[in-house]
Amino acid sequence: NDLEHKWVQETLAYLSLEEKVGQLLVPILSKEAAKPLSSVAEMVAEYNIGGGHYFGGKAEDSFDFLSELQNVAKVPLLITGDLDRGGDRIKEGTPFQSQMALGAADEEELAYQLGKAIAQQNLAVGYNWTFSPIIDLCGIKDHLRHIATIGEDPEQVARLAIAQIKGIQDHGMAACAKHFPGDGFDDRDQHLTTSINPLNKEEWFRKSGYTFRKVIEAGVYTIMNSCIAQPALDPESGDPCLPRPAAISKFLIEQILRKELGFQGLIITDALNMGGVAAHIRIPERYVLAFEAGNDMLLFVRRLDWTIKYFIECVEKGRISEERINESVRRILSLKAKLKLMNWKQQQKRERLEIFR
Repeated sequence: NDLEHKWVQETLAYLSLEEKVGQLLVPILSKEAAKPLSSVAEMVAEYNIGGGHYFGGKAEDSFDFLSELQNVAKVPLLITGDLDRGGDRIKEGTPFQSQMALGAADEEELAYQLGKAIAQQNLAVGYNWTFSPIIDLCGIKDHLRHIATIGEDPEQVARLAIAQIKGIQDHGMAACAKHFPGDGFDDRDQHLTTSINPLNKEEWFRKSGYTFRKVIEAGVYTIMNSCIAQPALDPESGDPCLPRPAAISKFLIEQILRKELGFQGLIITDALNMGGVAAHIRIPERYVLAFEAGNDMLLFVRRLDWTIKYFIECVEKGRISEERINESVRRILSLKAKLKLMNWKQQQKRERLEIFR
């Protein structure tokens, strides 16, 4: 709407280049990640980060911690979590079964109610963005995360994922479909090495690509781009033993995700400390390559001082344009506006914690 658009434009206009680079970054919200600064709140204030990943805790402690961070933030924060199992990140929350249980029940209303529960319980303490649903297919029985997938049928996965997305987004939280270009066809772990989606082009559009297309058509706000390679789609995938992962593949992002599938929302990388991308390139160059490939936000960034300085140097040398940074920051701010985060101080009230009593 007009008010949201106005807020996005005005906020983008007053941010400095350093502050705009900060908006691209989503570190872990921990004292370790905040180093060399002394606290997470100081990290938020100093670097103007766009968001942070929180691993949870007691409801009241989480509320107080995340409220403190929002209060010192120049621009409201996106607070992320892997919340696909309901309220299990909150000590007093209600944990739900895995996505496989959802597939076994095969009821869209249950999927919607799971999404609603994810949003209501986690919004209460300060989360506003869940890295779910998982729309990977359980393509082989040795897939390491098979219980985290809805199933192997692309139509069923898409149908139940869409219901879950609606339950999440109807109740004020951003959903995130993951893990592009699709896990579930390799018995290796992308946390340790670059795993591979081995489907040929035709198979991919019929299987993994089908689920992504359907959730995009249904209006999912965000998509997570992974450390998984898709050699049949990526003409520059390189070494077949260690192909280029989607996280740093401009072709997979621009040609497949943006152009072929038509996604215009926000793209965030999976954790950039994982072996699936770390095996290819060191930091901070890893972060710049991921951004140049077309990702909007970078997950689990470390050494924020060093990273921001490196990005600024890339702009000064003409490698990255400020307009390219503006493009991603505009998407980030638009998501924040869609979630009404510009009204955060009016929204966030301790009474929300009553949901856990």
